[in-house]
Amino acid sequence: MKLSASIRKAAKGRTLSLRAAMEKASDSGLSLAEVEATALRLGIWPLRYSSHALELSCDEQLRLLESTVMVAGCGGLGGCCASNLARLGTGRLVLVDPDKFDETNLNRQIFCTIDTAGAKKAEVTAAAISRINPAVTTESLTMPVENAGEFVNQADAVLDCLDNARSRLNLASMCHEAGVPMVHGAVDGAMGQIALEISDETVMKRLYPRPDTHTNSHAQFAFSVSAVAALQCSEILKLLLGCPSIVKNTWAFFDIREMEIEKGPAPAN
Repeated sequence: MKLSASIRKAAKGRTLSLRAAMEKASDSGLSLAEVEATALRLGIWPLRYSSHALELSCDEQLRLLESTVMVAGCGGLGGCCASNLARLGTGRLVLVDPDKFDETNLNRQIFCTIDTAGAKKAEVTAAAISRINPAVTTESLTMPVENAGEFVNQADAVLDCLDNARSRLNLASMCHEAGVPMVHGAVDGAMGQIALEISDETVMKRLYPRPDTHTNSHAQFAFSVSAVAALQCSEILKLLLGCPSIVKNTWAFFDIREMEIEKGPAPAN
C-alpha cells in the first residue's frame, strides 16, 4: 500500500497519532519527519501539532518541519528556545555550546538537573529534544560559536542565546555574511531584550558599542529567561513563515516585573 493511502487509512478524521506515524515510518523505512511531512501534504495533522491548526495551515506547519534553526548557546535562553522550537515542529536544530552544566545553572536552565550537572550542554539538550519530539533532527556542536560558520550557512535562521557581547557580535557578523537572519535575546534580572537583525548589520553594534567593556550580570530569574525565550521563538516563527515583525532591524527592552516595554529606534531606510 502506498504511504499516502496508508496514512489516510490510519488517520482519525484529519489527525494522525504519533503511534500510527511511527508505525508508518517503520513499515516504509522512512523517517518520522518524512511520514509527518506526507501527512501534512495530504491535509492531515500529526496529532501532536493539532492544537496549531487554529493558527497555522498544514502548509505552514510543513514549512516549519522543513526548516533549520541554529541555537547558539544552550543554557537558559537556548534550552528554553530549543524546547519551544521542538514542540513547535521545527525540523532541524543545530545546537552550539562548548560548556558544561554546573550547579549555578540549576535555577534557570531548563535542561540542567542534578543528573546532568557536569555534562555538555549541547549534548544534553540534543538528547532531551529527541525525547520531546523524535521527528526533530538535532546536531550538537560542542565548540565555540565562532567555529560553527559552516552551520550558519545551512540555517534558515539563527538564535543568539549567548552570554557575552564579543561572541554575539561575531555571530551577527557571521549571519550577515551568510545572509541569514538572527534573533538576539538577553536577560538581566527581571529585564530582558530582543532584537532582529536581518539586513542591517549595525543592530548588534548599536546594542553593544563597546563589547570589551561590557559585563554580563549574573542576576537571572527563570521567569525572565522563559519570557525572553518565548519572544525569541515567536520571532523565529514569523521569520520562517514570512510574517512581519515590529523589531525587524531594531530591538525592544522590557521590564517583566513592572510590565513595561520600550521599543528601539525605527530602522534606517
